[in-house]
Amino acid sequence: MIHQADQAARDALTELSGLAARMADHIGPDVQRAVSLLADSLRAGGQVLTCGNGGSAADALHLSCELVVRFRRERRSLPAVCLCADPAVLTAAGNDYGFEHIFERQVQGLGRAGDVLVLFSTSGTSPNILRAIEAARQRGDAMDHVLLYGPPGLGKTTLATIIANELDVGFDQTSGPILQKKLDLTGILSNIGAQQVFFIDEIHRLLPDVEEMLYATLEDFRVDILVGSGGVLSHAPRRAQAAMMLIDAFLPEGITQLAVDSIFMMPQLGVLSKVNEKAATDVFIRDCLIHLGTCIAPVVQAKMDEPVADIEIGFSDGRTEAVEMRFGSLQTIPLPWAEEPNATVRAIPRGKADFGAGPGKVVERKVAGGLSGLILDGRGRRPFLLPKDDATRVEKLQEWQKALDCYPTSKS
Repeated sequence: MIHQADQAARDALTELSGLAARMADHIGPDVQRAVSLLADSLRAGGQVLTCGNGGSAADALHLSCELVVRFRRERRSLPAVCLCADPAVLTAAGNDYGFEHIFERQVQGLGRAGDVLVLFSTSGTSPNILRAIEAARQRGDAMDHVLLYGPPGLGKTTLATIIANELDVGFDQTSGPILQKKLDLTGILSNIGAQQVFFIDEIHRLLPDVEEMLYATLEDFRVDILVGSGGVLSHAPRRAQAAMMLIDAFLPEGITQLAVDSIFMMPQLGVLSKVNEKAATDVFIRDCLIHLGTCIAPVVQAKMDEPVADIEIGFSDGRTEAVEMRFGSLQTIPLPWAEEPNATVRAIPRGKADFGAGPGKVVERKVAGGLSGLILDGRGRRPFLLPKDDATRVEKLQEWQKALDCYPTSKS
């Protein structure tokens, strides 16, 4: 009996080795492409999501475990999440939505553009696996987003509805205090249609875990335009001062347009829009909105004055300009506002500087300028730190104010 069992084990192992050899011949190139896909995603700051059912769930756990901990050699921990691992999420999603949705919901909430979803399945037809694939496909690119800033009564909600109407797209809204759980936000985000405007009022009142999840869905962390309003911004003696206040208050990352409500009219236009929406929109765009410029700022930390990126600018008149961005610097390139983009910016990181596409990835975008032109902000993000030494800090503050021409001095 022992001899028979030993022979059966040998036969099984021989069959398995033969199968592995045949697989190497037939799907070797496919495996290599999959490995390259995983490696490229991880190098770019992405993560790996895994899932499966039954024995395939064990395979999914095994892969994510090896990535997070280690396999054959010592290396940094790699970000990987097994969607089979959290019993609370699995049972909640299964109970509330059905077993076929347990992976789909997690992909919608945790997946980001550039991540890789690895699925294990013996049949390839499991409904929850197929729904996870579809959810990953629908994640696509990051959602574009706009921040409307100001105290209550400024007409932010009204402006959001005007934006939706002007774009002729759907509009939906909620508020920070309503979103108490991650699942609340997941349900809303999973139902947002293409080109739809979704407005979150009182976003500053989001709970920390919900806020973290929201920003994960905005994975390119790009706020496309900052529109400031209120007495301090609208009535600043110089528009450059308003630009500096917006940048220092919000620390925009990537490539961000800056604008200000020039005469503090948003509250009144909110009332007017109830009577004549088109008139309110026309007045706001033509008479109130002042374009301050475009801020280009990477997420990066480095030594003071160390080069962190090269910025190449191609102007609509055929001119080109190349600028070296150094850590701790603030520079401006003259570029007026235009209805259509009038320059192309190509941000080429050195090292791990991130302009919104991932650490070390080149970003190219068409932009328009403004009163302060292009503002190249190499002062660092996450965190933004001022020099600790008093003399150096004062020197840097004065240097930055001079770069934006915030307080010009008269020539005698």
